[in-house]
Amino acid sequence: MPLEAHDFAFNGINGSTGHPLVPPLSPARVAGLACGEKWDLQHLADLKQQKERLDEDDMGMVFGDSAKHLRESGWGVIFTQGVAEDVKRALAPLLEHRRAEACRDNARFYRELVYLPGESKLKFLARYKVGPGPVDPEQLPYYLLIVGSPEVVPFLFQYQLDVQYAVGRIYFRSAEEYANYAQSVVAAETSAISRQPKASSPRCRSGCSIT
Repeated sequence: MPLEAHDFAFNGINGSTGHPLVPPLSPARVAGLACGEKWDLQHLADLKQQKERLDEDDMGMVFGDSAKHLRESGWGVIFTQGVAEDVKRALAPLLEHRRAEACRDNARFYRELVYLPGESKLKFLARYKVGPGPVDPEQLPYYLLIVGSPEVVPFLFQYQLDVQYAVGRIYFRSAEEYANYAQSVVAAETSAISRQPKASSPRCRSGCSIT
């Protein structure tokens, strides 16, 4: 799990994987556990399944190891409900660039999605008629970019979704900053010396380079 600035990290390392025995927890999650809140059993089951896939060198997609290129794995953006139109316009160059990459072979490999306030991972996936298990890019792209602050789209939702998908996030305070970001990414990837975007590791965690 990615460790955010205010997360709690616990002692203990799994000797066979090198990963923490207990994943980093947000202050809200620690407070909930202290008050008797129970673990999300479905999330724990998803974590176990994902570990088994990684141990087998499987990306967890129905088409096998197809995460190297967006045209095989898909790309989607998750907006917040009621996102300002000027933010969408500012990101339009990046969205069109990603659409062109992801839809080379299949028009369903690009999606624009909406996160509803207070929604859990399972409710979010169910609303888009997607269940737990291996990722099918025709149902939901493997690479997902959250656009919004953690106050609106909680880190809990992000890291639960990140068990199955490769999830990144961007958040800026102005449309101008979003526009500058989008333009810089597109310019970097379309220059003469740029490379096609690829995942640089078996799992692309939050803040991944494919945005």
